[in-house]
Amino acid sequence: MDTFRKRVKAERGKRKLKQQDLASLCDIPYSTYRRYETETGDPPLSAAMRIAETLGVSLDYLTGKTNSPVPGMPPVPPPPSQAETALKKIRKILEDLDKSDSSL
Repeated sequence: MDTFRKRVKAERGKRKLKQQDLASLCDIPYSTYRRYETETGDPPLSAAMRIAETLGVSLDYLTGKTNSPVPGMPPVPPPPSQAETALKKIRKILEDLDKSDSSL
């Protein structure tokens, strides 16, 4: 959770919030919040989610799963299968044939 602590502290600093301010906004007791940021306690998921939401960043960002702080970014789609790629090529060939037939 070291990444979590560092990123929460950095995001809180960007917003010029004191620990007490963020704790209050998240409805977390100040002493509890302070432990989350000073490496003596890990927040439960519900508290971590409130912190992320209040800071306007994704929980994935705070935990180090992603380097993008933007919440709600769609996941990267999987690469197309060979069948999908072949189907796209066939459709393109058919479109090109259809265009050449209509120009005659």
